[in-house]
Amino acid sequence: MRKRKVQVSDNSQPVREMLRWTDEMDNRVLNAMVEEARAGNRIDGSWTPQAYTKIVQTLRDSGLTDVTKNHVKNRQKTMKDRWREIHDLFNGLSGFAWSPVTKRFEAEDEVWDELIKAKPSAAKWRASQVRHYDLLEELYGSNHATEHMGCTPRQTHRTMDKENVTIDSKETLSSSKEKRGRDGKQKKRQKTSQPQSPEPVASEDIAHILDHSRYFSKQKQMTSYADDFLLRDLVHPKIMDFDYFVTSGLQFQELLSVQGLDAFVSLEDTYYPNLIKVFYANLTILDNGDLCSEVCKVKIRVKPRDWLAIANLKYEGQKFQLSKLPDNIGFHRGQALDAMVRPDLQGRNCKNTGSLTIEDRLLHYAFVHILMPRGSNYALVLMEDIFILWAIKQRIQINWPYLICQHMKKCKVNGMPLPYGLLITKIMEFHRIHLGAENESLPGWSNRFNQKSLKKLKVIQVDGVWQHSDQNMSMPMEHGEEDGDSESAEKPQGSQPQAPQVTPDSDMLNQFFSSIQGLQDGLNRLTDIVREEFQRVDKRFDDFDKRFEDLHNLYQQGPSQ
Repeated sequence: MRKRKVQVSDNSQPVREMLRWTDEMDNRVLNAMVEEARAGNRIDGSWTPQAYTKIVQTLRDSGLTDVTKNHVKNRQKTMKDRWREIHDLFNGLSGFAWSPVTKRFEAEDEVWDELIKAKPSAAKWRASQVRHYDLLEELYGSNHATEHMGCTPRQTHRTMDKENVTIDSKETLSSSKEKRGRDGKQKKRQKTSQPQSPEPVASEDIAHILDHSRYFSKQKQMTSYADDFLLRDLVHPKIMDFDYFVTSGLQFQELLSVQGLDAFVSLEDTYYPNLIKVFYANLTILDNGDLCSEVCKVKIRVKPRDWLAIANLKYEGQKFQLSKLPDNIGFHRGQALDAMVRPDLQGRNCKNTGSLTIEDRLLHYAFVHILMPRGSNYALVLMEDIFILWAIKQRIQINWPYLICQHMKKCKVNGMPLPYGLLITKIMEFHRIHLGAENESLPGWSNRFNQKSLKKLKVIQVDGVWQHSDQNMSMPMEHGEEDGDSESAEKPQGSQPQAPQVTPDSDMLNQFFSSIQGLQDGLNRLTDIVREEFQRVDKRFDDFDKRFEDLHNLYQQGPSQ
């Protein structure tokens, strides 16, 4: 009598179930995920089986031979949970930007202080690194918006269940109101037990709903505006009080005058948020240097000779391409940066504006807020910043209209916040575009670059000399700081002296927050280990179930003849 052979899966090969992840391993798995996501193997936030197979194979080909699908899934969950915490904290905050150099969120000191005051839990991220945030943001950013809001910003304007459809304007579209009224009555009559998901609306229908035909002469323009510019942020303009700085004893403003920028940095006017976005939606920079756009059906064409009348700028000087710096001009990044660093910080790895001399810091402030405004990373000293500041200090005449046009084009194409609101007003006035009926914004005190700005930057004047506040720990009353002696003089005799307040220095805080970060990383690794161990045990039980099932089937069949 021949016995039936029981087929049991071979689990004799050793498999490493627990894996200790390193920073380099995280980098490899995230890059592999990004490649699969770009290839379309991630649908509605979920990976396809083929994607997991390719990710694991990529990691094994790179030398991580012990990595399994479960390892990848568990590590992805851990990294996503941590990313979600950071993203929810910093997303939408003005003044913060993640630096790929320091791997930290950078901001001015006063901006950090305000955030920590409102949210004390944010303090740990002031000194802690957030590695691979750019890759995590690419993987989970848009999907996270879908989870929390139902759709991404662009998809928001492709659904019909919105309460209001406006374009940041005083005018609410009457056609949209009437349509919502009719749809609301129909929906009440058509309600069923099963909810119906909203149907997507084409871009052409969106353009019809918005009905801002006074802005555009073509349907295509309106569609582009609704898709790419309706929700785009603006860079709030800055206006320099040039007259104050002339009498302040500072010298950086003299370099701006040499460049012919004194009138431009002092440019003051109202600005129109809606029309700024319309301007960029139709913006084109021609090869001959002409700036072309269209606003309110009026065609705009700014020729090189027009810049003098519009913004008091001459279209002359060096035409620098900041994406490709010239090699034959004598610029050396290291030497240029060393010349800008404060004497007491020479020899250190300086990467932010707090390390610069007062004159260079204020020149940098004017550059990133007025000359080439950006929506974040104000505290970082980028390569293009160093080059332009070096060129200004070398008194190399720069073609500022050309540079402004290039920056406009860069901001439009790369989805960046839109700058030059005041300049765009001047351009529209030059082309006699009627602005009276539009929603306008007036620059306030926060839009000024003046004496108050120096206090925020912790730049003070002591005995007629400008210096950083950390160079002088005892500041007199005239600089806006409280005098400790005046308070103690009013105390009655015999009162108990108060113990001096202990102020932790930055090294102490960095060490403290680094320790917290180390504990958090350890807890994350422990979570991975526990999860992987649980899955290993669960897999063993599955194997036992399979074996018992095979034995039961063999018993039911009986001995074969």
